[in-house]
Amino acid sequence: MAKAIRTEAEMKLRGACSGMKAMIKRIENSIKIQKRILDQQRATLKKLESKPEPDTAQINALKRTISQLEDQLRKDEEGLSQLKDVFSENCGA
Repeated sequence: MAKAIRTEAEMKLRGACSGMKAMIKRIENSIKIQKRILDQQRATLKKLESKPEPDTAQINALKRTISQLEDQLRKDEEGLSQLKDVFSENCGA
């Protein structure tokens, strides 16, 4: 009986570990996409700023957008780091 309980608990842990591993992959992919978008937004900002008569309103709006994207990216990277720590502690590397 004790062995059956342990086996059931191990199966649940394996399932949870599998779910965390998949979530880590999804978040890593999302972060890659966010970084590409940020790079594109920064490139657009440089182009706008280099114009002879830059549109200040458009530039300021893009700067706000970039700042929001950077904040979200930072939060996602922190969350990913924490999830990886939990995964390592409970599921091994």
